[in-house]
This record gives sequence, structure tokens and C-alpha cells, in this order.
Amino acid sequence: MGLTGIKQTSTFLCFFVLPAAAWAAPKLRLTATTVGPLSIASNSNGTLQTVEAYNAGDGALALTATANVTWLTASTGSLSACASRPGQCIPVRIEPKTSSLAKGTYTAVVTVADPAAQDAPQTITVTVKVGGGVPDRVESYVAPGNVGEVPFTANNALTEPIRAQSDGWLSVASEAGGTYRTVWNYRYRLDARGKGEGAYNGTATISGSKVAEENKTTQVVMRVTNSPILRLDKDAVSIRATQGAWPIDAFVSWSNTGGGTIKFSSFSIAPAGGDWLKVSAVEGTPYLMFTATPGALSPGVYTAQVTINSNSVNSGVVLPVQLELLAQSAPRAAFGRIQNVGSYDPADPLAPGTWVELYGEQFFYKEPVTAAAPFPDSLAGVRVLVNGRAAPLWYVRYNQINFQIPYETAPGDGSVTVEREGQKGNSISIAAVSSAPRIRRLGIADYGIIVNNTDGSFPMPPTPGLNARPVRRGEALVIYMVGFGQTNPPVASGAPAPAQEPLARVSGDPVRVTFGSGLFGGITVDSLFAGLTPNYSGLYQVNVIVPANAPVGDEVPLIVQQGAQVSNSVRVAIQ
Repeated sequence: MGLTGIKQTSTFLCFFVLPAAAWAAPKLRLTATTVGPLSIASNSNGTLQTVEAYNAGDGALALTATANVTWLTASTGSLSACASRPGQCIPVRIEPKTSSLAKGTYTAVVTVADPAAQDAPQTITVTVKVGGGVPDRVESYVAPGNVGEVPFTANNALTEPIRAQSDGWLSVASEAGGTYRTVWNYRYRLDARGKGEGAYNGTATISGSKVAEENKTTQVVMRVTNSPILRLDKDAVSIRATQGAWPIDAFVSWSNTGGGTIKFSSFSIAPAGGDWLKVSAVEGTPYLMFTATPGALSPGVYTAQVTINSNSVNSGVVLPVQLELLAQSAPRAAFGRIQNVGSYDPADPLAPGTWVELYGEQFFYKEPVTAAAPFPDSLAGVRVLVNGRAAPLWYVRYNQINFQIPYETAPGDGSVTVEREGQKGNSISIAAVSSAPRIRRLGIADYGIIVNNTDGSFPMPPTPGLNARPVRRGEALVIYMVGFGQTNPPVASGAPAPAQEPLARVSGDPVRVTFGSGLFGGITVDSLFAGLTPNYSGLYQVNVIVPANAPVGDEVPLIVQQGAQVSNSVRVAIQ
């Protein structure tokens, strides 16, 4: 049935959950979760690095630190005054024992744990570059009229000038950064503006590094071309999986910075016979998928080299892949990896009824499973406990669970724990509030999941493959949201909303919608309806008429407000 003259348009999307309740326990916090890449001279050990851990909760931390490789040691010190923040900290000492390593880049993971603490364990990723981070040679493809960049790192701030020799197209720039850091980032800038197709040769000389191997003259070649140029967002792939578990995927984003269209022809994997790894291009998306199949492999570290062949001018790009295979143990939720499906911001508080995504590992070992409404509080032997209460589940796989924060969750500090076949994992903390409305995002620029009630179109500029057009003044919009909390009449956790009166309306202050802000000038109007979308669980909708004096444009800001609670801002196109 319609709502105040506006028909229902439904789009169901993935949802996930969070908790809230008083919790008297230590809470682990780290001042950093990455170290490096550290430049270390060949045949040498790296210098001691320290990350500080502190307690954001009650009681006291009893920490251990372990590394997953033999070339690095990790340990904890005694509680003392923090060096990087006010208060007391426990130093986590990280010592690279790299003297036996060949020249190259290496990555390790340090696990900081306390079984009695919330938000533990946590990990610190350590990257070292033995032989320094300055390359011997740089060869990069750049499209005419563009500026290419090739990053590199140095052991220290290079106070002496970096001399670049070319006919003006080559320069070296430094990236801004604080004083408390272990990495100094630089980049070669290759300016192809005004250059025709062809090869251009230059050099860049560094003489100010404390690592002797970094003081060198690098040969730099800029190849200007109109051909397709493949760019990847990663220079290595790291996957963690568990013995006997379902295959797990990792993704690398790619782009074409040249002309034409990139077509992948093959992916070759060395060493041959590495059946644990498969690589493919995800059709219709800018992603390559790396699938690791644990099978009968024993726990340990496995490596491979993937050569990516395509019609790009730089075909044959090699990407190293590392699989760290773990033994089966308790499920482990990752601190800072729980987020609502409206903003996908882990810093956002969570309201009862909100669907959330939780990430971690060892949640489930079999093929991913999905539930339907009414959503169960146990799915294939997996439960999520929010303040001890089982939450409705929508989706479960090895490293991800989508669940709903129960409507019974009280505002305040809370906890989330994953249980697999009766085995409970660690506890992570959440902040719960009675209401935190968020507009669901479409995933295209800053536009939200909003539809025109007249024809179901998205109110945005015409977009290929999408039913999209600017909304007109006087037309009705349906805005899909999460986070308004319990409704009137109330709906049970995991249950679909009623499809006939009495509909589940948002309780409390009126819900209002503002079109425009700042230079646009905000126009605020009351909604016609605000409540749960009939037949859906935890999905709210706000129905509103675009006012006759609404600002026009392709990117008009839109927010939804209920009393003091203000949603995230999205964009709509209005004509």
C-alpha cells in the first residue's frame, strides 16, 4: 500500500550490526598499526622501532607481542609515561633482524594480544626495504599531456638537494609528513606535457641518505605513448586464510592511464603448480581477483609471482603474492572494522536496528551463507552477540558477517563477540546511540540511494546503464536510510516491517529534509512519511516533495534531520 500518496520503491542492500552496553574491561589501543617501509642497508639489522600501546578502558593490560616471521622480533616493555601522547603506555618493541636477507622488500605482521582485553588482538604491519628504498632504475609510461609519478622512500629526510638531469620534464618532490615518523616519502615527477610520443632519458642523484646504498644516481626513462597503460593500486598482494577453510579473495584495483581500452589476455603464476592461487579479471569492474584456496595445505607462508599480460604497453607487470595460512582457532573480529551500511564510516555510532558489516577472520569455514527475513540469530552455527544478546544475521563468510544491532541495545558503550559452533572469539567495543540516521550511498560519486517516486529513476545526471535523470521541483523522492532506531509501533529485531497500517513510523521529533547548503542556500521541508520500508528489516525511507524553491544543479547537497540528529550529506540533481 502507498505511503501518503507515494508508492513504495524497494532496493535491498547488504546490512550489518553493532552493540552497546556497559563493559568493565581493559581496551587495547595502539598509537600506530603500520611501521615502515624502513630502509635498511644490506647485511645489516634495522634499528629498534617502538609502537606504544595504551588502555582506553578499565583495569590493566597484560600484553604479549609476537611476529609471524623469523627475521623480526617483537616484545613488550613495562608501563611508563607515553612518548607520543599523554598518560601511561606499554612500549611494543620491534627489532628487524635483517642481516641475512637479500636485497628486496619484506613484510611482517606483529600481533599484540591480551585475552582479557576488549579490542584485542590487534596487528602492526612492518615493511622493510633491504638495500634501501631508492630504485636503481625507473621506467614509466605516461600519456601525452599528463604528469606521471613514481614514489620511493628514503631512510631519512634528504636535506641535500636531489639533482635531476633532463630537459625539464623530470623533477623530484617530497611528501609532507610529521616529525614523528619512520618513512620519508618522495616521488619522481615525469611531465609529458608538450612532449610527443617517444622515450626521454634523465637521471636523479641522491646524496643525503644515511643508508649508503640510497646515495646513487637513478636512471629515469619516461616513455610517452598513446597506447593503453596499466596501473595497479598495489605493488604486492597479501592474503591471510585458514587451513581447511573456504577459498578467500583479495582484490587489486586497476586503471588505464593511457589511450584505448585495456584487455587482459592471461595471468601466469610462478612457481608452476601453485594450485592454491587463481587470478582473474572481474568482468565489468576495474578489479583483478586473487583467490587463495587453502585446501589441504599446512599452516605456513606461501609465495607466488603473478605476471599480468594484456594489450597495454607495459604488459607483463609482475605482482608478488603472499599467503599466510593459519591453523584453525577461535573467531577473531577486527578492531575498527565494524561499520553501518549507510555511511560505511567505522567512526559512526550505531543505533538499534542498524545493519552493519563486521570484518575479521575465522568466522566460518564453509561456503558463504545468506538468510532471508525474518532474519535468524544463528546462521550455520554462527552467532554474533551484542552485549550478550544474539543479533539477527543476514550474511556469513570466512572474514565478514552482516548483522543487525538488536532494537533492545541500550545507548552507551557495548561489546560485540562472534561465536562459531559454540566457540567464542574476542570482544570488540562499540558505541551505541538511540538514533543515528544515515542515508545509504549509491556508490557513484556522492549520490545517495534516492529514487524518484514517479518513475523509479535516480535523481542524478544521465548515467550510462542507469535509470537516472534530474528530479523536477514538485516531484516526490524516496530516500533510503538506516539508523533511526525503534519505531512506533515497535518492530522486532530481524523482523520485516509491516506493509499495511499501522506502518512502522519513526518516533520522536518530525523528520525534515534540507535541499542545498552554503552557496546553494538551504531549503528545509517536512517529510511526508518517515519509517521502515514495508516488508524490509532495518531499512528506513523518508518520503518528501522537492519544494518549488529548491536550488537547482547537478550536485545539490541533501541532508535529513530529526531534532538534533543530522544525517550524512549526499548529492541530488534538481532541474
